[in-house]
Amino acid sequence: MGYRFKKYVWLNLFIFCLGSNSIFPQQNIDSLTVALKQNVLDSNRVKNLNRLSWALRSIDTKKAMVYAVEAKKLSEKISFERGRGDAFNNIGVLHYRRGEYIEATKAQLQALAIRTTIGDKEGEALSYINLGNIYSDQHNNQQALDNYLHAAKLLSDLKDTKLVHIIYLNIGAVFLSEKKY
Repeated sequence: MGYRFKKYVWLNLFIFCLGSNSIFPQQNIDSLTVALKQNVLDSNRVKNLNRLSWALRSIDTKKAMVYAVEAKKLSEKISFERGRGDAFNNIGVLHYRRGEYIEATKAQLQALAIRTTIGDKEGEALSYINLGNIYSDQHNNQQALDNYLHAAKLLSDLKDTKLVHIIYLNIGAVFLSEKKY
């Protein structure tokens, strides 16, 4: 029961955390793909690559990774740090979904470092949540809790009560797995 509850909480976290943008209809994927056919190498291309990578994360992880890596390379080339942070986040999430926890952690730590440097508090919080999920899946509950609590603090400061409530569900799932009712 505890394991199923934990997975249910994480699924809800991803769905609620990302809002309506987490479920892209095929037409949005198609329009993003069409937008990429333009050969303009700018921040809008990086944003579209990241959006497409995110939209495909549950549909085609190989394609999603290709887009995320392309977004990372282009953002480095044009010095677009927010796009680079988002690309590392997507790469981390894709590795996480594959069960590649070491690679996922490395990518999320890179995303976190970039987001911290540029002052992207919401992005920082999402990186902490993702790190918490990675550690929780590996039963490293103390590190999971530490990351969830960092995220909760950042999101409380941003007045994002929706995400804070979801983080508390994740924290509850960690305590449940430890039988600390």
